Amino acid sequence: MLRCRYCGHRHKVQYVGHTVSKKYCPYDVVLEATVRDWLSRGELVIFDSIKQAEELGYEPYKMGPLRTIMNESDVKEAIRRMAEQILKECEESDRLLILGIRTKGSILANRIAEELENKRQHKVEVGEIELYGTGDDIRSLAPSETEPKFIEIKDRPVILVDDVIYTGRTVENAISIIFRSGRPRSVRLAVLIDRGHREIPVKPNYVGKHIPSSERERVRVKLREVEQDEKDKVVIYSIVSPEDSDQSSTIGYHVRAES
Repeated sequence: MLRCRYCGHRHKVQYVGHTVSKKYCPYDVVLEATVRDWLSRGELVIFDSIKQAEELGYEPYKMGPLRTIMNESDVKEAIRRMAEQILKECEESDRLLILGIRTKGSILANRIAEELENKRQHKVEVGEIELYGTGDDIRSLAPSETEPKFIEIKDRPVILVDDVIYTGRTVENAISIIFRSGRPRSVRLAVLIDRGHREIPVKPNYVGKHIPSSERERVRVKLREVEQDEKDKVVIYSIVSPEDSDQSSTIGYHVRAES
């Protein structure tokens, strides 16, 4: 448990990482000695979610076998279908703004915008919401822009895009940023994958695929712009927790050996 020295608020740690090996794992009490060691050496990092860990370049310490649940053509078809639904329901399409949550949400936002432009023959403005970096909260994704451009949000219909929705907390944070930047006419949510297990009442308007999953499983979208040497696909695998194996005695050794 973490406790704020200012207000006394307590926060339960879900995921921990090692800054040298760039690995993360779910926290468990059996890791206490290892985590204290990382903390004493200034090598401990704490994450609110798996998404935050992966956005910052960390990979799972240990995971089960990968299983592909969507291939390249499946991903393409899902994006096309979502774009058609958006076009059908969108009011004031000439003022439509598509905002992707960095990183993969931004890539998907661009692809949805391309689909809309091909159908309407009209340019669609695309922006990016930064949740875990140090830059501006919202920036333009126009390829011709050398400097980030201010995006007008007030009274505009907004489509918020992300790759996977899980607990809903990432989306909640993104919506807070949107409303701090201006009051839109409406905000609708588009996600490639809805894997359930919501912790807050957020329901996407446009979904590429619903995938029931266990809380110990990770659904990961792989896109060619990020993976580079891979085609688009969606995979599912289990994240091994310390209590499932003898990790309590091997994590520290394994990480120190890598570093």
